[in-house]
Amino acid sequence: MNKLKFLSVLLPVNIDRPFTYSSEDNLEIGTIVKVSFGKRELYGVVWGADREEKRPDNIKIKPIIEVAGEGVSYILPTNTLNFIKWISDYYLMPLGLVLKASLKQQFFQKKSRESYVLRINPKHQPKITEKQKIVLEEFKQNNLIDKRALIAKTGISNSIISRMIKNEILIEEEAHENITKINLDTKIELNPEQQKASTVLINSIKNKEVVLLDGITGSGKTEVYLSAVDEILYQGDQVLILLPEITLTHDFVHSLKKRYKNQIAEWNSSLTENQRRSIWFGVLNKEIKLIIGARSSLFLPFKKLGLLIVDEEHDQSYKQEEGIIYNARDMAILKSKQLNIACILSTATPSVETYDNVRQNKFKRTSLENRFHGTQLPTIKFIDMRKANKVKESFLPTELVEDIKANYVRGEQSLLFLNRRGYSPLSICGKCGVRVDCPNCDTWLVLHKNNSQYICHKCGHTEGIIKECKSCHSQDTIIPSGRGIERVDEEIARIFPEIKRMIFSSDYLNNPTDILNALEKIKNNEIDLIIGTQLVSKGYNFPYLTYVGVLDGDFGLELSDIRSAERTYQILNQVAGRAGRMKQESMVKILTHMPDHPLIQSITNNQKEDFYNTELAIRKIAGMPPFSRLVSIILSSSEKALLLDYVRRLDELKNTPKNIDVFGPIEAPISKLRKKYRMRFLIRSPKNSHIQFYVDRWLKKLKINPKIRVVVDVDPYNFL
Repeated sequence: MNKLKFLSVLLPVNIDRPFTYSSEDNLEIGTIVKVSFGKRELYGVVWGADREEKRPDNIKIKPIIEVAGEGVSYILPTNTLNFIKWISDYYLMPLGLVLKASLKQQFFQKKSRESYVLRINPKHQPKITEKQKIVLEEFKQNNLIDKRALIAKTGISNSIISRMIKNEILIEEEAHENITKINLDTKIELNPEQQKASTVLINSIKNKEVVLLDGITGSGKTEVYLSAVDEILYQGDQVLILLPEITLTHDFVHSLKKRYKNQIAEWNSSLTENQRRSIWFGVLNKEIKLIIGARSSLFLPFKKLGLLIVDEEHDQSYKQEEGIIYNARDMAILKSKQLNIACILSTATPSVETYDNVRQNKFKRTSLENRFHGTQLPTIKFIDMRKANKVKESFLPTELVEDIKANYVRGEQSLLFLNRRGYSPLSICGKCGVRVDCPNCDTWLVLHKNNSQYICHKCGHTEGIIKECKSCHSQDTIIPSGRGIERVDEEIARIFPEIKRMIFSSDYLNNPTDILNALEKIKNNEIDLIIGTQLVSKGYNFPYLTYVGVLDGDFGLELSDIRSAERTYQILNQVAGRAGRMKQESMVKILTHMPDHPLIQSITNNQKEDFYNTELAIRKIAGMPPFSRLVSIILSSSEKALLLDYVRRLDELKNTPKNIDVFGPIEAPISKLRKKYRMRFLIRSPKNSHIQFYVDRWLKKLKINPKIRVVVDVDPYNFL
């Protein structure tokens, strides 16, 4: 009989340590095993081995039930385990919770039936219903689709799709793994400027460096970094391309699948469990070479990752705010250093941190200063709203309206950008002045006139049209105040009833299929005017778009948030960059009440370096990142008195060095969210300080009341 070995096994649960189990076998660290945990059986990973092999006295050590896998062990790569540990330490997240991001229980549970996928029957009769057309449209992106994924993407019911199978419009067949080698025959045609940038990227691959691909909108950055992707794939290694919101980039994914054909997959939250399982094991077994993924794809068990690319590296969607709080861009850079491989950061508007790292020669940089099709960047001007003449009985300036009309006559598209959903962001009683608030949050309700609802954009609470003031009970005195995109759409319809309009917003485009259909209409020039929120800035190509009007260029200039200027600069540049992709002359006009503001001046005069240098100077004086480090602690509870008492006691226990500042406790800017009262601490330390050590030591001094939630956010982006 083999002597028992004692192993520590980490489980994917919200606990910060592994548990000891026994085994008769010598199991390699990283081996995935099934164990008993309370009344459940869970799969976990062998985290370490105890040196002592005899059973501790008076302690019952449970045995490992089995090793996952049929005839072959599944072993998480050492680099994945190191990555999990680093994220746990850096972001002060429980170790087991971080493991859960990589290891899903259902991946190892036996399947009840074989996986099946659907494809179009090429012999089906052309007479189909409108809903069936929506289903068939999805197959333009993929030849084979899992049934549940098809339902999720189209919103079409299971019964309709089942009827399509019965009527032989769709054919159901067993799914098979396709491990045909990746196609690398497609040659990339680069212009001289792109070729120069490509050479820099390939040299950075050889030197294992982080490199910024800094190219203006429309300069062909994707083709340049794909030349580096090819270099790695030729070596037989794996590549991960991170995208900020992969559900919004189906065109990009589709083009890559068309190009590389095999051993390529996308990873995002819309996948079914069978798809996720197949991809997870495909990555682990090195059968999948190229992954295009959302931020969670960093946790995939890559066997031989050779290159990491972060597209649109500035996008703040890379910061996950729920569950495990982390910045995927920063973790991609960390992962590349752990693996000693290159990392490419691609953008037209770098984050301030990335720009500073380039300035300090920590990152390499290569630039693309010309558009790929030879067109020029749009001319950017401002309309001074303090002086502008307005159309009669309208909030729109005459100059903007005349520009839209001229563009329409030329058969070219226009875009009006307003980063404000709904019809009116604020409604107040005309008699007593009380605003229409959310009952769950310290925010006001937004009027969405098109579906006759007031909606809280924080918690999702909805109410019908309110006719009576809840404070003074006056009837019909509620007045919408301010403007959202629905109000802009209403005004454009009144001035230009003949213009074909489209609202490009998440409220109207609820899923990838809606977005693809909208993009198709825009690309076919079936739309004259697009009215959009931030969604339009996500890298889409609008070939007929030659005019952009930014309706509120001041939207982030008066906020106290340290990142507000950076966000405003990036969004305005990205929106402006949608214009003139295929035509020589294009125009962007920014409506502003602060035309002399340095940020507005830097955009209209195309003075990129000036903006970043000014922003860095301001942050240095203020002692803010990247010249310091921040940790935000949000404490919340449904019981306000309990929360205030806990926060007071925690404040009394703080004991940090003199060079670490603790601000607070104070009410969070949103003092109530989802029926929970919120208090905040903000901790600032020098850049080289191990701030996590002090925060962790401080929080452990006071036992957390189960009625209080504590959220630690290292390197916060959201200060609400």
